[in-house]
Amino acid sequence: MRVIFFLMICMICSSARAEAWTNCVGHAIEAKLLGIQKSQVTFLKLNGEKMQLHIQSLCKADQKRIRKVYPVKVPESEQNTEEQRQLSRLDVLYKAGRLSKQDYQKERRAVIKHFTGK
Repeated sequence: MRVIFFLMICMICSSARAEAWTNCVGHAIEAKLLGIQKSQVTFLKLNGEKMQLHIQSLCKADQKRIRKVYPVKVPESEQNTEEQRQLSRLDVLYKAGRLSKQDYQKERRAVIKHFTGK
């Protein structure tokens, strides 16, 4: 019984360290930041699954939070690549009918604004 109680406390404490992380188009996940290697950020989701994202795909506020802990400079060429990847993903979703024209345009503007600041 004590072992079960101890394991429950450990699970509660470990999930309490998870934080909300938001990408550049506003989608959020609940995860713990594990680290960053080059420009790939590694998270541990609440279900125990590891997830990697390019730092530029996160919102500016979350990028700042990560850079306080892990200072890193993303090369200009990688920034452009990530922007193109995000725009291509939106194109695929729109062509597959998973995004309306209005949502597609809104998401596209958000990505461009995120990467260019305009």
